Amino acid sequence: MNTKPNISKLAFWDIDFEKLNADSSNYEKFKIFIITRIFERGKDDDVEEIIKFYPRETIIEILTKEKTLMNRAVYYGEKLLNIKREDFICLKQTQPHQHFLRY
Repeated sequence: MNTKPNISKLAFWDIDFEKLNADSSNYEKFKIFIITRIFERGKDDDVEEIIKFYPRETIIEILTKEKTLMNRAVYYGEKLLNIKREDFICLKQTQPHQHFLRY
């Protein structure tokens, strides 16, 4: 396994990407954050790079156990990793009903 994936900083606009990228151990420590962020907001090349970098089983486990995922991440999981739609926990949870006040 490479020590660091070759990903762009596009998906990491809100953190100091240089600090993340400075230490290769960060890619293990923060793998849940990195995988979900790339699948949700990364470029197509970044998603492909993450699939090459992390074991397939690890990515599948992380994506299916996340309680919230953007539709884009679910789509990539289905198409690129052959995850069944019903395996995503985020799609099984019901949204709470909002009660609006009547004036």
